[in-house]
Amino acid sequence: MRGTSHAKYSIHYHIILTTKYRKHLLVPSLPYDKLVKGVISRIADEGGYILGEMESDKDHLHFLIETKPRISPSLLIKTIKQQTTHEVWDMYGDQLRKDFWKKRSFWSPSYFVSSVGVVDLDAVSRYISTQGISRNPIHPRT
Repeated sequence: MRGTSHAKYSIHYHIILTTKYRKHLLVPSLPYDKLVKGVISRIADEGGYILGEMESDKDHLHFLIETKPRISPSLLIKTIKQQTTHEVWDMYGDQLRKDFWKKRSFWSPSYFVSSVGVVDLDAVSRYISTQGISRNPIHPRT
C-alpha cells in the first residue's frame, strides 16, 4: 500500500506489449530484449513507479507495474512504447530496417492491460516469471 498525505492506494497493472507484425524480436539471441527491459526499468525509476516481474516470450513482453492514481494506463503505455522504440531504433536502426518497412516501428499499436488485485498479484507474478520457459519437456514451445 502506497500513499500520500491525502490518499492511500494500491494500483497494479499487468501489461502485455506485442512486437509489430508479431516478429520474434524479443529472444535472448537478439539485443532488443535486454535494451527494452532496461528502458522500462529506467522509466519506472524516474516516474516513481514500482516495477514487478517482467519477462518476454519471442514476440511479446509481460510486466507488472505499480503506479500512482493520477497516471492513466494508456499514458503510461504510450510513454513506454515511445521511449523504448526511440532507443531501440537509435541503437539498432540498421538491423531493424530489415524487419520493418516503416521506420521507427517496434510495437504493435494494440496492447493488453488489466488491473491486478492484491490477492491475484502473486499468481500473475508467477505466470509472468515463467514466460518463455517450456512447460512440457517433450514438446517445447517454438
